[in-house]
Amino acid sequence: MKTIMLFFITTVISTGALLASLTMKNAFIGTAVSFTVVTLFLVYLGGKFRRQARQKQRERLFYQYFVDQRNRRSTFY
Repeated sequence: MKTIMLFFITTVISTGALLASLTMKNAFIGTAVSFTVVTLFLVYLGGKFRRQARQKQRERLFYQYFVDQRNRRSTFY
């Protein structure tokens, strides 16, 4: 839900910056603001996907640890 809200905020800000750059003397400023906002959103998404991948890896290792413990105990009985 947070990502969707950030996406909507990003689109509103970037659209507003691009529309404002149409009436500015120096249109580069509005374009730069727009691309900066979109870039920050993409960096946020990249970090989020990296954190999720790390969490899944930790869960797999945790599960594998308990499977190994169960297998080790079963060989002694």
